[in-house]
Amino acid sequence: MGHNYFNIQECPIEGSNLIEASAGTGKTYSIASLFLKALLEKRVKSVKNILVLTFTKAATAEIKLRIYENLLTAKRMLEETSENVREHLFEKEPVIRDILKPYLDERSEALKIISNAVKNFDENGIYTIHGFCNLILSEYAFSSGVPFDKNMVTDQSLLVFETIVDYWRMFAFFAPKCVMNKLEKLEFSDLISLYKIKESNPHIRINQQEENMTGISNTVENCYNSAEEIHGELAERLKYTDTTSFLGLIPFEKLKGNIYQKSSIEAKAEKFLNFISADQPLYAKDILDDSIIIYFTAGKITSSLKKNNKIDEMPEIFKIIEHFYDIYLQYMQAADGWLAGFKKNMIDFVHKRLNAYKSARGILYFNDQLSILHDALSETGDHFKDRIADEYQLVFVDEFQDTDPLQYEIIKKLFIDKSAVFFIGDPKQSIYSFRGADIYSYIKAKENVESGYTMKTNFRSESALVYGVNRIFNSRFRRENPFVIENIGYSDVDSENKGETKLIVEGEEYKPLKIWAFETSDGNLINEDEYNEAAALTTAREVARLLKLSAESKAYIKHKDKYEQLKPADFAVLCRKTKEAFIVKKYLDQLGIANIISSSKSIFDSEEAYEIHLLLNCISEPGNLNMIKNFLITDLMGFKPHHVKNMEESEGLGGYSIKLRGYKELLISRGIMHCVNEFLKDEQIISRLIHSPYGKRKIANINQLSEILHKKESENALQLHELINWLSNQRSGNLLKEEEYELRMETDEDALNIMTIHKSKGLQFPVVFAPFLLAGSLMHSFKPFIYHDDDLEIHLQLESDEETQSKYALECLSENLRLAYVALTRAKYRCYTALAKTRNAGTSAFAYLFSGVNIFSKEWKKEFKDITSMENFVTEALDNEAFDFIDILPAKPESADINSDFEPSESAEELSGEEKNLRVREFQNKAPERWRISSFSSILRKMNPHETFTTFMDDEVFGVSEISEEKRDADYSMFSLPGGVNTGNALHDLLEHTDLNTVTESGLNEIVRKTLNLYHIDAKFKNAVCENINNLRGKKLGGEKDFQLKNVPYKDTLREMEFYFPSRSIDSRLIRDVFIRNAGEGETESIIAGSMGEDVSEKIYGFMKGYIDMIFRYNGRYYIIDWKTNYLGSTYEDYREDSLNQAMLKYQYFLQYHIYTVALTLHLNSKMENFDYERHFGGVYYLFLRGIDAGENSRNGIFFHKPAQSVIAGLIESFQIEPVFSNGGTSGNP
Repeated sequence: MGHNYFNIQECPIEGSNLIEASAGTGKTYSIASLFLKALLEKRVKSVKNILVLTFTKAATAEIKLRIYENLLTAKRMLEETSENVREHLFEKEPVIRDILKPYLDERSEALKIISNAVKNFDENGIYTIHGFCNLILSEYAFSSGVPFDKNMVTDQSLLVFETIVDYWRMFAFFAPKCVMNKLEKLEFSDLISLYKIKESNPHIRINQQEENMTGISNTVENCYNSAEEIHGELAERLKYTDTTSFLGLIPFEKLKGNIYQKSSIEAKAEKFLNFISADQPLYAKDILDDSIIIYFTAGKITSSLKKNNKIDEMPEIFKIIEHFYDIYLQYMQAADGWLAGFKKNMIDFVHKRLNAYKSARGILYFNDQLSILHDALSETGDHFKDRIADEYQLVFVDEFQDTDPLQYEIIKKLFIDKSAVFFIGDPKQSIYSFRGADIYSYIKAKENVESGYTMKTNFRSESALVYGVNRIFNSRFRRENPFVIENIGYSDVDSENKGETKLIVEGEEYKPLKIWAFETSDGNLINEDEYNEAAALTTAREVARLLKLSAESKAYIKHKDKYEQLKPADFAVLCRKTKEAFIVKKYLDQLGIANIISSSKSIFDSEEAYEIHLLLNCISEPGNLNMIKNFLITDLMGFKPHHVKNMEESEGLGGYSIKLRGYKELLISRGIMHCVNEFLKDEQIISRLIHSPYGKRKIANINQLSEILHKKESENALQLHELINWLSNQRSGNLLKEEEYELRMETDEDALNIMTIHKSKGLQFPVVFAPFLLAGSLMHSFKPFIYHDDDLEIHLQLESDEETQSKYALECLSENLRLAYVALTRAKYRCYTALAKTRNAGTSAFAYLFSGVNIFSKEWKKEFKDITSMENFVTEALDNEAFDFIDILPAKPESADINSDFEPSESAEELSGEEKNLRVREFQNKAPERWRISSFSSILRKMNPHETFTTFMDDEVFGVSEISEEKRDADYSMFSLPGGVNTGNALHDLLEHTDLNTVTESGLNEIVRKTLNLYHIDAKFKNAVCENINNLRGKKLGGEKDFQLKNVPYKDTLREMEFYFPSRSIDSRLIRDVFIRNAGEGETESIIAGSMGEDVSEKIYGFMKGYIDMIFRYNGRYYIIDWKTNYLGSTYEDYREDSLNQAMLKYQYFLQYHIYTVALTLHLNSKMENFDYERHFGGVYYLFLRGIDAGENSRNGIFFHKPAQSVIAGLIESFQIEPVFSNGGTSGNP
């Protein structure tokens, strides 16, 4: 591969090319410029013949915009007739000017080309790599072998989880007992993470020493039996030995004190003796670390003797322990081998089972497209590939360092040697290995392309900062491979910003690259947790100091003659881990600095995920009052425990149960999104949260969860219980964490950004803090890992192996260096980072850059431990020139002092330069909420302002305290049926779904049994409920012959009808006046008028809403039924007419059914051509189910009333609805 510095004018658009674009060198702009150049040089026919591949949707949108803007700019330059204007445009865009220069004399042809490109830009071939694969598979379905009706899914985590569960059930339960101690420590999340590696790297090689599971099982069982035998012997010998007498056998006076320190050995001896003496077989015990056992072996004791010391006679017990140690190690290694085989088989099983499942159902997962296209390209002839290559004569692959082997192979097979190809990327910024990105694919491409270019001018950062970063990666030691891996070098970068824009602090142009050197007063190691706290606090204080100076006009960004004050949004803090981000946030919050976290933490780890999960469970079980209590005290609802207790004592919890039942019906009929939105509106969640601490964060999380649940519901047709299960599995970590499930930013308005380094890639900020770059590169305890062999092939290592772990450590170090590079190149004017002597810092990126030695050696481990001054360590590593750009600032973890005069007690007002006593004026009165959705209960509250809500709620909601325990135990009748919302919901559910016209005895028995079981009601009530339903079916409702519910066809009924009707005025005073004015219409109207509450007038605009249990049609008339489970007494006589009238008045059901009648009247009038109230409306039945007896003509339990037409007309008028009656009412003619 040839190598040149990149120059757009001199770069031929042909062959295969690799452009290495260091951070800030204008990669996207260069692609857009080459795009323009290719069109003008007629290398392609049109925009649709240029393929641009990116790796994210955001990058696709960005590059589309940049290319389109370049085309528009070029078009304007060619169209412009004014020489002065054109020169001004040329000055602003010199690169486009130079591209157009050859065409300025004869510009008509160039203008035609550019105009056509702009006109047809919607035909562009700019896609994500997955989007491109999907396009090819769709357009060439026959050649690729993909079904035409494929169903694309972006999340297969639930399928993966369920398949792993199947594997576990099939194989884990039949595992040898001797590996149970290993299996018990294996989490489902471990298996899911393992499979995700396979999912991201379909062609990865999985390493396992022995692939025959039968052979492995035999080996581990043999090793176990040997270890168990010696374990039994040790247990017998040490049966009566305590820790003191055991330690007495060790000759401490003859042993090296740094190895056999008595206090340390005592703790180890106690663990060892507990392990041996426990009355359990080895497989049932917790695994004991072999590093503990070894201290009590004869060999270890002998090798630790002081000079000129010897043991005359080694105690026999230590020889037996040494034998046990050897056998126990063999057993553990064999068990690890079995576990590795179990994991490998799991990966193979899940892969095959998933593919079979998806193939049978025509499902394609996002990443399946790559494998299918790759295989199709391997199996089909050149004709298929040639057709695609002919369509795209020029190909750009953006962010090529983030590609994986499969993606590279697809691009290579399709376009290399056929089209002009440009791979553009920066290997120094390859940091997405956890997503499958493979830096070694980049290296392969680098070795195979025809031409190579380097972009070396940084347009982002000021020159001193660029040169400072140069010195970090080309320190005095000048590593041959500054990023460890060959073919990833570091060339010094120039800067386009020669000081025109800079950060000025207290009148001076400070050195822009700051390194805090943290060190303790005694030079000892700093605990990592303590370091994180100190680094976070130091960062927060420095931000506060700079903001304070800016408020005093002592710190600002200077651009030529313009000055810009610093604000929180000018700062970013970059972290390796999410936990570091929250530590930083803690201190920024304490200092009153606005900040937001853009986190890779899953939305399902949030408090809101728990709250929404609890909400869905409450909606699923609206009668579970304990669950409702738990839900009410969440931050989402905002109730205090004593409020809930008061509600419980006043039996007010049932009101929420009624609401939840409505939400359930809404969710089933309209979906999760509509349900959650209605809940948020009804409970005024948004308006309450928006003013609370972290309110915007909570709102963002709730909205994100709602969208995710809606997507799952839509894609997979999930029912409520399936949604709950899916959410539960996501919260427990049992499913793969998809990128779309990461927490979203709640806002980016004038707030400091806290984010991971991975999130920051591609972004830039005026001032950046990166204090968390001390991650080590060694694995302290084994876990499966990926590495590359000498042929650059990728492997998954499932067992501990020294050689491959060394390869992994080098790859880990390389990634740490690349992360450090990305972090240090995000800043425009100033960047802060830090060093400290922590446990893992000896194998960190900075240790590698600043030491010049093998940082994995024992010698370096000791040398690093002996460093007393981190300031001196860094100073000695940098050459003299570096200190023109780099400041080393001493820092103490004890006080986190950075020589700042800022005190934590200073407030946010002081930071912004405002006076302390300024306050935002608060509106003290309550603004009337005029437009709203009202209901029966809300009108009751207006008409009876001094009554509590519970006054109007019946025992359907609150339970039946009147039923004694003795009565309940005596029989299982309708009178002893438990009261409360659960029973009400059960009977409503039963009557909603039972066809009273055709149901058979056996069918009724079955549906009652299922309903009682669903609502956890004692099955012994089945006979009573069945008898009650039969009584109900046969009860004569009126004077007409056969007027019984059993004679009403199901098609003539409407169950649980939800209604809304608009109202320009809901005035409780006017409603009251309607009943008083019509008191002479009948006895019922007179009683109602006398029971109305006091005058309360408040006009409300909006909608009236409600639910009607059942509407039915009989002999041309329409009737309303409302089922009631109120307990009025334990005999049928308690449900006679006078008792029912009292109940109707007590709970003010009269208003409820008049609203129902208005709703039905409006509906019938809109649907029937000649609606006549007297002829078509039959009346209202309130059926008190407990009182419905077997007598056909008995009226027990039946309340009936047909409201006078004048009353309904008056109510319609009071709601200011257009009148529907042509006669007989006060509303007048229509």
